[in-house]
Amino acid sequence: MTVQGAAVVVDAYSTGARLAPRFAAAGLPVVHVQSSPTLPGFYLRGFRDGDFAENVVHEGDLEATAKRVAAHDPAFVVVGSEPGVPLSDALSELLGLPSNGSALSAARRDKNAMSEALRGAGLRTAEALKTAGAEEAVAWAAERGGAPVVVKPLDSAGTDGVSICTDAAAIRASFAANLGRPNALHGANKELLVQELLEGTQLFVNSISWEGVHHVSEVWRDNKLRRGANFIYDYEELLPRHGEQQDQVVPYVESVLDALGIRFGPAHTEVMLTDSGPVLVESGARMHGSVPDGVVDRCTPSHQALTSSTGAEEMQS
Repeated sequence: MTVQGAAVVVDAYSTGARLAPRFAAAGLPVVHVQSSPTLPGFYLRGFRDGDFAENVVHEGDLEATAKRVAAHDPAFVVVGSEPGVPLSDALSELLGLPSNGSALSAARRDKNAMSEALRGAGLRTAEALKTAGAEEAVAWAAERGGAPVVVKPLDSAGTDGVSICTDAAAIRASFAANLGRPNALHGANKELLVQELLEGTQLFVNSISWEGVHHVSEVWRDNKLRRGANFIYDYEELLPRHGEQQDQVVPYVESVLDALGIRFGPAHTEVMLTDSGPVLVESGARMHGSVPDGVVDRCTPSHQALTSSTGAEEMQS
């Protein structure tokens, strides 16, 4: 039995640009959906129009976009990069394809909603406050014994807008710099998240899920250097699947995926392993965006390799 229909990739940017050639090599036509007409330029720079049978630009009308995609007889929808997560959820749901659904889409993007979903599932998460007021943030930090705290956008990418604030003045300065300004995902930063500073060893887990069964493709240890109010990446270390740290973090991550409703497709989940156990930093319902797949494929099938193969293989089973 062979897969019938097209592979649909929403926002095939960053590492997502590597999916289409893999699908094409498996004999699948590939359709691209751009989640917004005005995506940030750094995403669009890596786009390869020639990899796709059609590039559908979503103008805000979900039914119209679904109609254009349906003309290609889609087999599945997969997200290529962070901006496309909500549309991928909604589009796959409307088309009746394997989907994480839209009910928990906000929790897979908004960091405060993400924490609330974990609390509702009884999982450990960082203490935090969502607010538009710098003075409220200062008071919250003082009630917890003072800084340091982390101030970050509710919805952004990478380390954009993230700062470690060591006193009240730094909290106020972070709010002044970020509140009401667009972030890397074109969010307006109408509110910010003030969060306890987690101390420990940061790991991240790349996974691929199908019908709620999670497969871990890679476990990495993240090594960062602190420079003033920010962290800079030093190096990332690929770990064996099992080990003292991995065996604490992976079961927690699988519970996080369940709490966020990630039943299909890739996820990239960052966790701080503290003295009291693992605590979520954040999880993205998309592929890992920084390590080249060609490097990882020398050691183990990369996140991109498994993302491109899992859907096609499962559709044949």
